Amino acid sequence: LGEMGIETHTQIVVTPGLNDGPALEQTVAELAALYPAVASIALVPVGITRYHRCGLSPLDAAQAKGILRRVAPLQRGYRRELGVGLVYCSDEFHLLAGRAVPGTRQYDGFPQLANGVGGTRLLIDDWRKARRRLATPLPKWRAGRLAGGVRRITLACGELIAPTLRRLAAQLGEHTGAHVQVVAVGNRFFGPTVTVSGLLTGGDVIDALRGEDLGQRLWLPRTMFDDRGEATLDDLRLADIGEALQVDVSMADRLSEVLQGMDGGERKAVNE
Repeated sequence: LGEMGIETHTQIVVTPGLNDGPALEQTVAELAALYPAVASIALVPVGITRYHRCGLSPLDAAQAKGILRRVAPLQRGYRRELGVGLVYCSDEFHLLAGRAVPGTRQYDGFPQLANGVGGTRLLIDDWRKARRRLATPLPKWRAGRLAGGVRRITLACGELIAPTLRRLAAQLGEHTGAHVQVVAVGNRFFGPTVTVSGLLTGGDVIDALRGEDLGQRLWLPRTMFDDRGEATLDDLRLADIGEALQVDVSMADRLSEVLQGMDGGERKAVNE
């Protein structure tokens, strides 16, 4: 591929007991030797569903910390040698290990965003920018500038990102005067070891939220839906979910989009 001028962005699926030790360093080194044809290397943890029958196990927190420790000196070396970190751990490693995600510059333009590398950093950075824009008119917001008297909303997400999103949502509530509830939806379709938002089904969202007080609007992660933003993995639409839960539903990538929707410019609502 490199000889044909094709740039590749590669992914290593890290599986405990199989390729997470010296084999991981060997794999990274062999891929790095092909730079710049191999432009980046993503490390993602193996996903184990409830249907798995081959005896493999998902990474735990201790193993995630070990991978981060193993990769850090490799990344520093490539940055000195090549000017880029080259190898990047997906957000799952950092969140599972309870570590802060790297800063924006450490992602070198986010070449592996589609593989789950850096989305949490973009979420945090987006909210920081939105919060700065709110700093001046804060008293007006507290006085009730939110469109339609929005006072309570719900953000649904996968279990892994929930602690981070709750922290940011609390700040959103403080700045807008609204009650912003975050609900972590367990994955019954694939099983409890699958905790990312992008693999949630519409059915699991409905089952988890049915009968709950969701406020005036429910926001779902954009990653739940296909590339056109139309259907979930189990082929449900926003309208289907909204009808089942009897609430207006929107989708969002970032909290700035949620904020815009609260101020009357929702991205895509069930009643549109």
